[in-house]
Amino acid sequence: MNNEKTKGEVMKKIFMLIILTSFALYAQDEWQQRKAWEEYKKFDQLEKAKIIEILDLNEEESVRFFAKRNEYRNEVRRLLERRKDLVEDLETNLEKKNQDKNYYKKAVAEINSIDMKISEEKQKFYRSLGEILEADEIAKLIVFEYTFRRDMARKLMKRGR
Repeated sequence: MNNEKTKGEVMKKIFMLIILTSFALYAQDEWQQRKAWEEYKKFDQLEKAKIIEILDLNEEESVRFFAKRNEYRNEVRRLLERRKDLVEDLETNLEKKNQDKNYYKKAVAEINSIDMKISEEKQKFYRSLGEILEADEIAKLIVFEYTFRRDMARKLMKRGR
């Protein structure tokens, strides 16, 4: 009887340890996600400040510019989410080998279509900026976006080492 009681206590302790470990892992994951979101917000704020500075935007221009930019980003985010879902479906179906070739042709065509829509959205965004910015300012923006993202990616890569 005493041996059974000891086994029960050990099982309770193991169960509690599993629960506590799971909670700790969940909390750590939440903390990492929160930290990543905070870093993204800092990155975004820095990018906005630099855009305002480089383009010398006044308040009205800033409001109009970032409204168009947010609309563009939201649409691209929606398209990228759809693309991600399609690729994940492809991955699952390739692993299970349960689709015919027509399914794959159709899925690849849809992914290509999404990629084209993303490119079209980018072109539409830059064209719409002609209502706010001059051609040389749009060119400055394109160069800034490229160099800013490249430099930030390099910094993140160095930090990850």
